[in-house]
Amino acid sequence: MNDEILLLSRQIGELLRESGLKLKTAESFTGGAVAAAIVIVAGASEYFDEGLVCYSAESKTKRLGVKKANLDAFGAVSLPVLRDMLQGLLESGADIAVATTGNAGPLVQGGAVGECYVGAANRERVVIKKLLIDAEKGRGEIIQEGVKETLKAIIDLI
Repeated sequence: MNDEILLLSRQIGELLRESGLKLKTAESFTGGAVAAAIVIVAGASEYFDEGLVCYSAESKTKRLGVKKANLDAFGAVSLPVLRDMLQGLLESGADIAVATTGNAGPLVQGGAVGECYVGAANRERVVIKKLLIDAEKGRGEIIQEGVKETLKAIIDLI
């Protein structure tokens, strides 16, 4: 984990501790790396509730209530699917919902390699970022960039 991600994670921890809010994550292309970044900070159990890795379309629909119509019409790498993922977490009782969906490559299964959507939401506000990360960076760097931008979205929301 790089220093910038660790710094962002510590900042999130401080903000969540002060607010008394609990966070839930649902990750696709980041594969649990956002949750790992959150829990690397000592005391994360005070504000981290749960993390889901919903990689397949079936998992997204069953675990998060992502609408099959959105998956069919827009694909898993899309803004409507990210919004559904966030909504599913909020409906499960999250104070703050965090979600990621994207294509880290190397194969194209929907969306161009490096096209990613990350976001954070509460009941009043949503912060979403569409990322177009250079595919030449490779899978690992695309995931790390997604984690960093997701953590920034959480801070922007709080």
